[in-house]
Amino acid sequence: MTASNALPEYLVAYLMERDAQRASAVDTLLTSLTERERALVRDAAVMGYVRGTFHPRGEEVPLNKAIVAEVVSACFTFPSLYPAINADIEDQHQTIEYFVQCQQPDGTWESCSSPITNPRVAVEQRAAHRRAHPDCEYRIARRTTTVLIEAEQPERVDLPCGECGHPQHQHTAGDDPVSPGQCRQCVTEGDEDNAWHDYEEQQ
Repeated sequence: MTASNALPEYLVAYLMERDAQRASAVDTLLTSLTERERALVRDAAVMGYVRGTFHPRGEEVPLNKAIVAEVVSACFTFPSLYPAINADIEDQHQTIEYFVQCQQPDGTWESCSSPITNPRVAVEQRAAHRRAHPDCEYRIARRTTTVLIEAEQPERVDLPCGECGHPQHQHTAGDDPVSPGQCRQCVTEGDEDNAWHDYEEQQ
């Protein structure tokens, strides 16, 4: 970009600020997730990116449901690379509780009921609070508690690749003996020309 068509400094500053805001929003969201939720997002996002690089240019993009099915199925093919999706869940149960909350003068919300398991009862209690205190603002909040019991996976020694130096888990295997695999980290770093290779142990 030449000096004549360079972006104004105020616009450059604005774009940098927006980039920082987006990065902060991503970090806030990921931090709010549980460890398992972050792992599932990571597995699906990485495999989605990898599968996207295989999609022929110009061809129609599948519907969301088909994309999700393809990504999950592909993750099943490489259980050691996508451990969250392939986790051995032995038991799972979920508890849902409802609370009636009242808005405080500072804008925050405080619970004004004990935990309620029946949503209809929660609605009735909110109505009762509104009748008793019509000048106050009330709402119903829901708390979902999920308990997972999964078998502990053995720790994997992630050795660097002798071809590119990236960890083993960044590499996918080829579809057949002729087609090479791919290093996702090479793709992420923009080195797509050298990304197509199988993982090789360093000598």
